[in-house]
Amino acid sequence: MIVRNTLANLIGQLIQPVLTLVLVPFYITYLTLEGYGLIVFFVTLETLLTNFVSGLSTALMRETAQSDSTAEARPSMWRLMRAFELAYVIVGVVFGLCISAFSGWISLHWISPDSISSATVKFCLLLLSVRLAAVFPGTVYQAVFIGTQRQVLLNTLNLICTIVRVSSNVIVILTWRSVAGFYLSEVVNTVLALFLLRYWVARVLPRPDATSKTIFDWTEVKKLWRISVDLILVNGAWAVLSQVDRLIISRLLSISALGVYNVLTAGGQLLAMAVQPFFQAVSPEICQLARHDKKIEMQRYLIRYSKVILIICLAVGLSVAFFARDILEVWTHNEIIVKNAPLMSFYVCGQIFLYLATVPYLGQVALGRVRFQAAYITVGLIWFPVSIWLLVPKIGIAGVVWTWVVYCFVCWLYDIMVTVILLGKGFLKEYAKMTALTAGAGCSLMWLVSHGATYAFPGWIWGRLFFAGAGAVVTGTVCYVLCFGFYIPQEIAVLFRKKT
Repeated sequence: MIVRNTLANLIGQLIQPVLTLVLVPFYITYLTLEGYGLIVFFVTLETLLTNFVSGLSTALMRETAQSDSTAEARPSMWRLMRAFELAYVIVGVVFGLCISAFSGWISLHWISPDSISSATVKFCLLLLSVRLAAVFPGTVYQAVFIGTQRQVLLNTLNLICTIVRVSSNVIVILTWRSVAGFYLSEVVNTVLALFLLRYWVARVLPRPDATSKTIFDWTEVKKLWRISVDLILVNGAWAVLSQVDRLIISRLLSISALGVYNVLTAGGQLLAMAVQPFFQAVSPEICQLARHDKKIEMQRYLIRYSKVILIICLAVGLSVAFFARDILEVWTHNEIIVKNAPLMSFYVCGQIFLYLATVPYLGQVALGRVRFQAAYITVGLIWFPVSIWLLVPKIGIAGVVWTWVVYCFVCWLYDIMVTVILLGKGFLKEYAKMTALTAGAGCSLMWLVSHGATYAFPGWIWGRLFFAGAGAVVTGTVCYVLCFGFYIPQEIAVLFRKKT
């Protein structure tokens, strides 16, 4: 089950970020760097608002996964979905109205475009408000698919929607070369995707009998209120932390600088494409172990999954970090962006620490103990934005990158400590031994590969990139042997065992 879901997530979730990254030069060419920066600002605003209440959908996924493991609880899944569906529709409409109300102020006083008119910015914000109202209910349907482990179906639908959306966006941009046209296409495609997901959710979930109420049942939300509030606090605070850097850059620097920063953070998106499918595949199983109070088995699974994430992060993340300049030069052909390649390398290192912390955090979510993470992020809300605000005027976007790396590193250490408190000291001993040995070997190998590439191909960039790919394969293979040994078939059978 985990193998199938991981592969489905990898294929389904890979297409959208890959197309997004590939189309960045296209956006910069036809919409200019300022137009691309404006799209980045709108995406940042949308991500901030959707992530702020994503704790509810995480709670729904957790409860759906646990209910799906017992026959007695399955009939309640439809009522649960309907309750969360209505709540998210209301939230989406409210946020959409707020964006519409403040669209004039944002277009005049927050964004400082040079060639794009304030009227265009305001119109795009109005389109964004309509898109938000359609995006929010869609997160509920995706949580249901993940919780019931129908991830193959979910990714098939997402793949279809992504291809249609990207194709229509490209056609619109080639025809009108307008940011407004781009967002109008986004609104239409989002509404169509919403109806498609809703249709298939109705076919997946078991329907209650005709006498049951299926419009809204407050008790379904109330019984998850505690974990939902905790997750809302965590995800809401995280939404602010993960997007406040772009908001501050858009306020203190030019909109073009925001576009440059977004390109530099693309290395983190590459790493996310590699690890997110695995996170999504294993989350339901960890939740089911927590429901049956199997902490010893849960600890063993978290160690095993941490090894997988460490291998992926070292193979993919280090190759991007050590060859950032070559990647940016081939990808963008922009001197300003290439000049800031070291910042991309450090940003990717921060992302590695962040994703290493995610596996322990999945265990906290499964156990319903996320207040530790809420406390850490709350403290981060105090010093993180202040540090960025003070550093950006002095050293530019470099201040944002350095602050981000420090936050992610401390977050990794903190999540390990919390997991030790919840599951015991045995987790720390095994985790520290595995991480120190594997990370040391991975970093040494990639350092040798990068210097070997520079020595062998000083003037041929594609040769160096070939070395980067070969280095990623070698590093991943060596790290796998250090973590799981040479018994590859047996270890894969244990790691990706099918649920009986």
